Amino acid sequence: HEHALIRGLEIEGIIRPLDVIELDGCIALVMEDFDGVPLGRIIGDGLEIGAFLELASGLAEILSELHQHDITHRSIKPGNILIHRGKKRIGLTDFGIASEIAHLHDEIYNPWVIQEVLAYISPEQTGRMNCPVDYRSDLYSLGVTFYQMLTGRVPFISKDPMEIIHAHIARSPIPPHTESPAVPPAVSGIVMKLLAKAPQERYQNSAGLLADLRECRHRLHSTGRIEPFTLASQDISTRFIIPQLLVGREAELAHLGSSLDRVSRGRAEVLLVSGEPGIGKSALIQELHKPIVARRGYFLAGKYEELRRYLPYS
Repeated sequence: HEHALIRGLEIEGIIRPLDVIELDGCIALVMEDFDGVPLGRIIGDGLEIGAFLELASGLAEILSELHQHDITHRSIKPGNILIHRGKKRIGLTDFGIASEIAHLHDEIYNPWVIQEVLAYISPEQTGRMNCPVDYRSDLYSLGVTFYQMLTGRVPFISKDPMEIIHAHIARSPIPPHTESPAVPPAVSGIVMKLLAKAPQERYQNSAGLLADLRECRHRLHSTGRIEPFTLASQDISTRFIIPQLLVGREAELAHLGSSLDRVSRGRAEVLLVSGEPGIGKSALIQELHKPIVARRGYFLAGKYEELRRYLPYS
């Protein structure tokens, strides 16, 4: 899949697959020898602001070109970003994208999965939001990566995978400039915009993000400071995307929400949602995903998965 996806791409910064061969009865993907080290190895407690802006601009430029080819990476994280120290090149790798890890319930408690995957997924990739996954998911994961590059840590840390999923959906991260005083508020604002829960509130174009990062670099080189400025002034969406909002079902949603409140206090109820085919029954019930996950006290300890067996539409 990875070989077929990117073998014809002519994008500087994409580590290309050269061939697919059979080796000892298995299939092997032969990759370009980039001779780089994973970004995670050089982050430490956080990069100096100049080094961060240099790398961040390079990553935004690669993503901008990738998205122009209608390809969404879906696994942006330091482990998939290689840095060639000698030539100061950036390489993006691992385009496998086999499945969304949040649906692999037998594996999400694996410590490697918690540390290497769940920490970087977007809210819509958790499968708990009534929202499709598109290229803006990469921008959220890039925001998590930027946060770690600036502060030395990811926004949400926990040994409980469901708590991390809950945080991506319902918790606001501490702004990077609060976590690390060396981070200018303008740069912190860029990261927080990338980390918006709703895709329509993030940057809508990697080129708009790149323009803001370049403005930060210009101000830093010119004056030694990065004064606050209006973000996303050049962020223009290149695609017509209809927001996934449910309109005109406020009464029905209120009825479902009231039932959810009662159930969370220990009652048992059954609700039947009926209507003509195509009228929006599934969309209505899927609106419960976010409040269900947000109720950590009752649902996060496995009750949500138990409940899903009795909610065929969800």
